[in-house]
Order: sequence, then C-alpha cells, then structure tokens
Amino acid sequence: MNAASGPVKLSVVVITHNHEAFIAKTLDSILMQQVDFNYEIIIGDDASTDKTPDIIKRYAGQYPQRIKIITASHSQGPCRMAALGFDMCSGTYLAWLDGDDYWSYNMKLKIQVDFLDNNPLYAGCFHDAIIVSDNKTSEGKYDTSYYTQWKFFSQFNRYTPDFYPWQLLARELIPTAALVCHKDLLNREIFETIKEFNLSVNWMLQLYVIRNSRFRYFNETWSIYNDHREGISKKTSRIDFKKNNITFLKMLRYDPYYAYLRKDIYKALTKEYYQLLDIYKGQKSKIIKLTLAYFRYELLKIFSELFYFFRKAE
Repeated sequence: MNAASGPVKLSVVVITHNHEAFIAKTLDSILMQQVDFNYEIIIGDDASTDKTPDIIKRYAGQYPQRIKIITASHSQGPCRMAALGFDMCSGTYLAWLDGDDYWSYNMKLKIQVDFLDNNPLYAGCFHDAIIVSDNKTSEGKYDTSYYTQWKFFSQFNRYTPDFYPWQLLARELIPTAALVCHKDLLNREIFETIKEFNLSVNWMLQLYVIRNSRFRYFNETWSIYNDHREGISKKTSRIDFKKNNITFLKMLRYDPYYAYLRKDIYKALTKEYYQLLDIYKGQKSKIIKLTLAYFRYELLKIFSELFYFFRKAE
C-alpha cells in the first residue's frame, strides 16, 4: 500500500541535530511505511554543523509533496524545535521521531492509526523499542552508558495494556519513536509552558497528551533506539536530569488535571530526590538539604493518601 492522496491524516515530526550517521535511515524507515492514508514528514534541523542539512535537502528534493524542512540558524534546543515542528502539523494524528532513531516495522503506522480510528477514547498508543548501544570511547574503551545493560525498554519500564497518567508520572518511559497520538491534545500554550526545559521534553509532552485519558500498549518492538555517545542524554549529567524533572513535577502540581494526582506527583518527587541522594552520597552539605526535601515529599505523599482514604469514607 502506498500513502493515499487527500487530507493529511498523520504528521511525523523529526527533530535532528548533527545526525549525519543516522538521518537517512530514519527517513527511510518513515518512507517505507505501508499505509492507506496521506501523511507528511516535518523535519526540524536544529542548526546542524555536519552533513545532516545536505542529506535532508536531498530527501526533500525527492519527496517535495511529502517532506517539509525547518532550519534553525542557531541552536534552539529540543523543546523549541518541537514547537516549531508542531506549528506546521496538519494531521489528525501525530508521531515523533528523533533523527538518530528509526522504525523497524513497515506496518507500524497503519496498525497504530487504525487502532486510534477505532478507539477514539484513547489519547494514543505505543510499543516497545529495541536498544542498540554503541558505547565505545574513541580510545576503544567502554563507558557506562545507562542503557548498555538493557536490550529493550520494557526491561526497565513496566508497561500494561492500558497505560495511565500515574504510570507516566512515575517515569515508566515511553520511547519517543513509539507513540502515535491525537494531535489536538497538544497546543502552543503547552509548548510555551515548558519552553525553558530542554531535557525530558518528550516525557513532558506525553504527560500533557495523556491527561484525562490513557494509552494502549502493543507488546511489540517496532522501533530502534540508538544509544550512542553523541546523544543529548550522554552529554548531560544525571544531576541535571534529576533537577530538571523535579522542577517540572513541582510545576505540574498546579495543572488543573494533575492537581488531582498530587499523591502520584509526591511519589515521583521522592523517587527523584532519593536518586539525587545516591548521586551525592558522601557530600554532607548536599545530603542534609536533599534529605529534608525527600522527607518533606514523603510526608506530603502520606497525607495525600490519607486524604483520599478519608474522602472515600465520607
């Protein structure tokens, strides 16, 4: 099946930066999809300095009706590039793909779009992903990449057929390339809310998409996550990631939907603070402050749980 003409049903947003070794395979994995609906590919190039711009221009020249390019003159970061890509989307559904990952099954999009067509109460649907780690340093040694010990995302995340917001709050991580969702569940205001964040952006966007709803999980590995040393997560310390997540979770308490899930937010915060305590062990000045924060959110979590029990007893 080839993509049909007519209105665009699915928008695929690809965010890329210095991905010359990967981007061709990424785009080929989209173009190989066997679908019976029209789709578009929007590529946001975040000021790449390698051959990535040349490669995506070549693909756009071959598929001018399918591919649109956004080029940043200077680096904008993942969040702003995602917002620019979103602004150009015209599909009913939305899929994200980082420029160093790719899809491995040519019926992936059709299966996911068919599911959402037939199950409109679901905000989106996703699947598992294979992890391919290239963790050798230039000296031929191995570094300790976080994902090196895993082969699949499902090995360190707990997925259920119906996947709920509180699971995502607990950072049961959904591979970026795995999710297809309703586009109208995102808007420019959401991007403005998180515009200062450039870490865990996909997790944040997914938390907004899933509000008041759920995702369906397919127990299949239909995409490849390339775990390489040039990825953004390898250039950022775990401390920065944890602080980033803590700031966002605290902000999320005031979201009209997540205000009702404060118990789960406090639970997530205690987990983040606990991991920071482990990172900082031996640094007394840091440990005291983090311990106080950890116990504060442990107490808030307990009080929130008691509140729910008492409310149910009324």
